Amino acid sequence: MASSTSFSLLFLILLFGVPMTMGTFACVPVFGPLLPCFSSFMNPIGNKPSQLCCSGAAVVAAGARSYIGKAVVCHCLMSMMEGYPLVTPEKAHNVTTQCNVELLFPSSHANCSTV
Repeated sequence: MASSTSFSLLFLILLFGVPMTMGTFACVPVFGPLLPCFSSFMNPIGNKPSQLCCSGAAVVAAGARSYIGKAVVCHCLMSMMEGYPLVTPEKAHNVTTQCNVELLFPSSHANCSTV
């Protein structure tokens, strides 16, 4: 189990190309559940995401409302979009709309400290 978790964390860091900093570890609760959405972020707008993606988006949305906090989720989503430019706010919004999940993906010029 521990090796599986370590592999998952390494995969996230390599996938998103995020430098290994304390901020990266703070974003694991956001990046992890959204991994199944990655292919949906790459697809044209309008395609239906997988149920696993929708479940992950719901987990992140619940975290934004409780233990993680909106500002941390916003920061992590901004980092994800900066690290992987094919993930756009429009495509991410499509996922949340198709999944019927209330999760605000920030625009590229959002100020996460004010959310």
